[in-house]
Amino acid sequence: MSKIWLIVDDLNYSPRSKNAHFIYPMLLRMVYGCGLRINEALTLQKTNLNLNNGIVTVKKAKNNTTRMIPMSESLTVYCRYYVKKMVFDMDKEGYFYPAPDGQKYNSGSILCGFRKVLREAGIIASDSTNPRVHDLRHTFAVHSLEKMVSEGQDIYCTLPILQTYMGHRDVESTEKYLRLTSDAYSNILNSTTTMYHDVFPEVREDE
Repeated sequence: MSKIWLIVDDLNYSPRSKNAHFIYPMLLRMVYGCGLRINEALTLQKTNLNLNNGIVTVKKAKNNTTRMIPMSESLTVYCRYYVKKMVFDMDKEGYFYPAPDGQKYNSGSILCGFRKVLREAGIIASDSTNPRVHDLRHTFAVHSLEKMVSEGQDIYCTLPILQTYMGHRDVESTEKYLRLTSDAYSNILNSTTTMYHDVFPEVREDE
């Protein structure tokens, strides 16, 4: 993630997309920092953000749900910086991430730009599967679980909180993030062994 921030924070102005060098750093930070689905972020209206209390309201998301998401203080501060650079009137309707024509960005266009950022950051998949913008949402979930466990929180209590924050319909959708490698996240696996030892079996290398 540090490599990604270094690249997006150093993007140059482009006449073809004059605000892209402001939009990409903000968009990727919000997808990662709030665990948003990419289309949830791209459909955000300026009026969906309350930067006084750091709350993002995601309306008509997957399963036709609406949820309110508190942002970290650092992300809220960055949002205010972004609003200043974009010269936004936050009381007026309009996309928070406007495409060059003022309409909603196409997620495919964002993916192309994201892959360029990954190449420049030297983040290349070892197989044919390239990282997606949506994978930042997965990274958010994994990092959140790791942080909560490292702070000594009960994983049994924190999973429903993460479920609600991410907009999952049920906790089973959130539990998939416990399928981690024991080498990288042994602290999470150890904390869940007694609860899920029959749920997540060992995976052979050839699987």
